[in-house]
Amino acid sequence: MSGRPCFEPESRLSDSPDSFRSKLRGEHEALLDGAYAGWSDESNRLGIPLSLVILPRADRKRQSPVIVELIRSLARRYGLDFFDLSGAFDGLEPGQFQVSAWDRHPSALGHRAIFHELRSQLLSRGTLPGLPLGMAASDQRDGNSPEGVLSPRMLSPSAHER
Repeated sequence: MSGRPCFEPESRLSDSPDSFRSKLRGEHEALLDGAYAGWSDESNRLGIPLSLVILPRADRKRQSPVIVELIRSLARRYGLDFFDLSGAFDGLEPGQFQVSAWDRHPSALGHRAIFHELRSQLLSRGTLPGLPLGMAASDQRDGNSPEGVLSPRMLSPSAHER
């Protein structure tokens, strides 16, 4: 690796966001490919499983099915586990899941929708790479789970969410 960016011309700290975006145009796939390859290599080298989470964007106008599919395909190519939460806001209006029209961050309801989608996928799978999901290993006397075990009870909604 030469230490140089994979795109030309080189970007500068003084570049405007539009200038920077134009320099990266057409390079996103190669940049993401390199990142996913590196994550996979490092995860394998360390012997630590890695799960990616694909989050929905709170500014739907920028939602890109092409990018989401690229992320999925790169995760599969490099053997990375992933949770696709991109549909967590389905059925909600932007005003419900956005902090405000000008802010890209999810509101409290948006965060709750993301949590519910992740919880649903965790319970549906029943496991994570390197992390068993189940009550069998939990200590029933005090309700605590041994380190490394995720129980369905831990993912159940609390009384205030029901």
